[in-house]
Amino acid sequence: MVRRTILALGLPLLSPRVFGQATPTQSQTLEALLAEVHQLRQDLHAVATAGRRAQILIYRLYVQEAVVARAAEHLDQATSAFDEFEARKKAPEERGRSACRPAGAN
Repeated sequence: MVRRTILALGLPLLSPRVFGQATPTQSQTLEALLAEVHQLRQDLHAVATAGRRAQILIYRLYVQEAVVARAAEHLDQATSAFDEFEARKKAPEERGRSACRPAGAN
């Protein structure tokens, strides 16, 4: 009976000290978890930043591709116009040469 009384009175006095204190391993575990969460947040931020940069670079590449396509189209048009000019330039010369040749000299 005396034991039960001492146990009943002593247990509540010891409990707050025993359960209220974090053991060194719990503290270390919490610090490790906190450090890992911090590192994960930094990694996530780095990935998000890299994703934004990649989107910007893809957009720039798209714009440059459109510029190159327009330049190629202009080159094709200029080449076609030049070829037409050359054909027109040679046509009178060819007519003049054929007019100067005798009929049976072909």
